[in-house]
Amino acid sequence: MFNPGWHFKRRERSDEVADPIQGEFFDEAADPDERRRGPAASLVREAIQNSLDARVGSGPVDVRFYLSSGEGLATDRARHWFAGLWPHLRARRSGLRDVPPCPQACRFAVVEDFGTRGLEGDPRRGTTPDEDERDDFFAFFRANGLSGKAGQEGGRWGVGKSVFNRASRINSFLALSVRNSDRATHLIGRCFLLTHKVNGDEYQPYGRFGLVEADDFILPVEDAGTLAQFRRDFRIARAPDNPGLSVVLPYVDDEITVEAIRSAVVREYFWPILTGRLTVAINSPEGGAVRLDPDTLLGCAAEEDRAGLGSELRSLIQFAIDAQTSPESRIMTLLRPDEPPRWTDSIFREGSLEELARCYQRSELLVFRIPLVVRERRGTVRDSNFLVYVRLDRDGQGYPPVFVRGGLIIPKVRKRRVKGHSVHALVVIDDESLSSMLGDAETPAHTHWSPDSRNFRHKYENGKEVINFVSTAPAEILDILSRARQERDWLTLADFFPTPPLDEGLPEEDGGTDEGREVERPVPPQPQGRPQPYRIEHAPGGFRIVRDNPGAAPLPTALDVRVAYDTTRGSPLKKYHPADFDLAEPPIEIVLESAEQVTVSANQLQVRLTGEDFRIEVTGFDQNRDLYVRVNFPEGEETDTPLTEGATGAAR
Repeated sequence: MFNPGWHFKRRERSDEVADPIQGEFFDEAADPDERRRGPAASLVREAIQNSLDARVGSGPVDVRFYLSSGEGLATDRARHWFAGLWPHLRARRSGLRDVPPCPQACRFAVVEDFGTRGLEGDPRRGTTPDEDERDDFFAFFRANGLSGKAGQEGGRWGVGKSVFNRASRINSFLALSVRNSDRATHLIGRCFLLTHKVNGDEYQPYGRFGLVEADDFILPVEDAGTLAQFRRDFRIARAPDNPGLSVVLPYVDDEITVEAIRSAVVREYFWPILTGRLTVAINSPEGGAVRLDPDTLLGCAAEEDRAGLGSELRSLIQFAIDAQTSPESRIMTLLRPDEPPRWTDSIFREGSLEELARCYQRSELLVFRIPLVVRERRGTVRDSNFLVYVRLDRDGQGYPPVFVRGGLIIPKVRKRRVKGHSVHALVVIDDESLSSMLGDAETPAHTHWSPDSRNFRHKYENGKEVINFVSTAPAEILDILSRARQERDWLTLADFFPTPPLDEGLPEEDGGTDEGREVERPVPPQPQGRPQPYRIEHAPGGFRIVRDNPGAAPLPTALDVRVAYDTTRGSPLKKYHPADFDLAEPPIEIVLESAEQVTVSANQLQVRLTGEDFRIEVTGFDQNRDLYVRVNFPEGEETDTPLTEGATGAAR
């Protein structure tokens, strides 16, 4: 056995050339959202997920991020740890660029977890574990695409560890593991390159740090002196007998900063922090110290104002705090849907919808437990459930629904806000049966659920329908409550708006013409000289309605607004077509101040007015076309206001 160092296996001519691709699963450059957040987002997401999966006992997992100064590892120490790796890094086809001639002083990062089990398993195992065996060491050090995780655990694909390589500019990491079972300590390392040549010999892509045996089998380093030197050189906080995993990222990406890590933790892991399953500490000689726990999380969110999302994020986390601290008595358990599951009014208990709709309009927190059946094709049937929290966001535009499975936020289940609603919504899947099912459906980066996932396909009965049922839960619940509210509101508003909107907002039929000429009902003439309680103004890409003549015209109780693109002849409202726009769909945006949305669909918006300073702004229309706006209010008077250049202004 030779001294510890970096070792690549020579490629024999019978060996297939298979360059690593697992890093592409976490390629932030391919996703606009991830590109904006940078490499810290993937690092935080995968590192903490692995730590939560390795949790021991009921206490929180503590994760520590340490970022050194620019030359945190001196040149002589860099050569000590990486000199044997350098010829492979500088190989013409290594996949790396601009590698200096020899190791230099570098900035590094450390990710450590505590309250975890470390890498349990047999370091001498050379064969793949059976399906019922779990060997964390083998999966982490000797395998790619192999994972023993299941149930509520986050990982399934065995490729998450590649984010450690991607975070290093030399595609390498070192890791120190202390096993919980016996406190055995192992030092290992991994490097991902491409198939490459050094001094005329061709090498396979994967390099490992450790002790090499005669058959090129790599064992971890256990020498006490080497382990102590590693702890000193890389500022490891772990005591020798403290179980868990410490990962060192040498030559760490410059975009991985204290601020970037804090931002990613707040966005990706606020729920397990609030529920007491996770705390995070971030330390740096240059960036100070940050601690994220239930007491500091909201303050950390207040510092997140990049891209103008700070206030929305604070609002979301305040909602999550309220949800997490809500009493059990607030939960309403719905009836179990039929199979395959679909959203219908019938799963709500009889007589409950109208009161729920009123509570929602009062911005009360609503909590629903929805029972489900998880049915595997091999015959296993389990009862399960999930929780949905919703609350009207009166002070903002809401936030896209947040989906949490086993403590892991799945960010792209629904990327947009619930259409037609300013709402905060949180879906929590903690029951093991449903959590395991949805975990099987997750993509390698754990961003969304796909019924075509390798681990999911052909495994479950009604699997696709269950995914759709869970992922549409916030929107479907709000639509059901809105319908219940609208039934009552139409009765309430019937006296206000007696003309039914049945013929407006629909394409005009051919039967309405006579020898090619349109036949229209005459529009009642506008009262002359009577002051209107509002005025319609031009806004970029749309219009706004604001208070006018407050001393001469009383504030209406509600407004009914109908919109169409203007026409040269005929009724613009009759000529509206759904292909023109839908007020409830992007790119249309509705902003309300001192007003509450009652209903919105197609080309109609109804609002209740709650204050003299009300503002209704609707934007996102085609700026090359003129708009026509009609406003009704309770007194039965109405005004037609075409936004043309000769009138109030064109939405161009």
